[in-house]
Amino acid sequence: MSARRTRDLLAEIVCALEASEGAIEPRCRHFGECGGCDLQHLAYPTQLQVKRRLVERILHDLPQTSACQVLDTMPALDQWRYRNKIEFTFDARDDGGLALGFSPKHEWWRRIDIEECWLCSERMLGAALAVKSWAAGTGLSPYHQRHKQGFLRNLVLRESAATGDLVVNLVTAEGDLPHGGLLDALQPLQPTGVIRTIHAGPAAAVSFERVETLAGEPTIRERAGEVSFSLAPEAFFQTNSAMVSRLIGLVAQGATLTGGERVLDMYCGVGTLGLALAGCAREVVGVESVEAAVASARDNAAANGIRNAAFVCATAREYFREHAAEAFDVVILDPPRSGCGARVVRRLLEMRPARIVYVSCNPVALADDLALLSESYDMAPVRPVDLFPQTGHVESVVELTARHS
Repeated sequence: MSARRTRDLLAEIVCALEASEGAIEPRCRHFGECGGCDLQHLAYPTQLQVKRRLVERILHDLPQTSACQVLDTMPALDQWRYRNKIEFTFDARDDGGLALGFSPKHEWWRRIDIEECWLCSERMLGAALAVKSWAAGTGLSPYHQRHKQGFLRNLVLRESAATGDLVVNLVTAEGDLPHGGLLDALQPLQPTGVIRTIHAGPAAAVSFERVETLAGEPTIRERAGEVSFSLAPEAFFQTNSAMVSRLIGLVAQGATLTGGERVLDMYCGVGTLGLALAGCAREVVGVESVEAAVASARDNAAANGIRNAAFVCATAREYFREHAAEAFDVVILDPPRSGCGARVVRRLLEMRPARIVYVSCNPVALADDLALLSESYDMAPVRPVDLFPQTGHVESVVELTARHS
C-alpha cells in the first residue's frame, strides 16, 4: 500500500472578505510575489499548527494507525534570518536593468529583483546587493534560461553564525571574469572567501563543473553541537544551523545508542548526523553519493579526532547491492526530497536493523517510504520540526522499531 499522491492545484486570491485567525501583516515587501516565503501572513504559532496539520493530512492513509500520530511541531530558535545558505539568480528587468533575486512560485523562468530578504542575514543581503551593483556596472549579461545565452547565472552565499565565515560564490558561464572590481565591492563585507563556479550546461540548477578561488578560502567552517565541520562549496549542510543541534538531539533520542551499536548513516552528506552520534556507537558507516561531501566527511572526522567513522562514496542502491551481507543495528536515513524509494526500502527490510531513524524534508515521500517500512516496523509518533519558518517546508523525524516475528 502506498500513500496517495494528488496533483498540485493552483489558486489565485480574487479578494479577501475577512482576515483568518492568526493572520498578520507580512514583514517583507516582496511577499505575495516572491516564491521564497508563503506563510509570512500567519503568526508564528499558526504556522506551526499549519505544518502539523500538513504532515497529519499526508500521513493519514498509512496502513498503521499509530503512524498517523503527529506531535506538535518543534519551533525554530529563530523565525527570521536563520538561513546559512541562500541562492540568488540573475535576470534582466523589464526596463533592461539587471535583476538579482528569486522566482515567483510558479514562474521558474522569471526573477523578482530583491531589495530585502528576512531569511538571510543582513551581511549576506549586503553582499548580494554589492555584487549586483558591481555586475550592473560591468555590462555583463544575465543568463537567459530559455534562450540558453548570457554570462551571469547565480550568486550563492554561505555564512556561519558560529564562526563568522562568509563565502561568496559567483556562478557564471564560460568566459573571462573581470573580478578585481568584484573583490573591491565585497571588501566592506569582509568575506573569508570569494569563488567563481563555472556552469556551462543548460540546467537551471547550479552545477559545480569548475570552481576557481578568487580570494581567501573556498570553504566555510561550521559547528553543530560538539562537532566542527568544513564545508566545500557543493557540500550539503542543513540550511538552519541553529536547529541542527535540536535535530541531532531528536535523532539521538530515536537511535537510543548504548555504545555497542553499528550505525549506518545513509545519505550522510558531510557527516553531520553520523559524526555527532559516533561517540555513542561502536562504529559509524556513512554513505553519500557526492564525492566532495564524502571527502569533507572524512576530513571532518579526522579534524574532530573521531576514529570510529568511515565514509563510502556510493548511491544508496549501489551500497546495498555491494554490501548486501552487512548488518547494522541502527540505520539513519536523511534522503533528498524524493525519499528513499521502493528499491532502497526493500533492501532495508532485508537487512532488518533493530531501529531506523528517518529524517524527512518531504512528507509525501516520507509517507510512501513509511507505507513500505510498516510491513516490518512499528512507528513512533512523527515529530515535525520547523527548520524553515515563514515557508511551507517542514522537516519530520520518526523512529521505527523492528517488529518481532
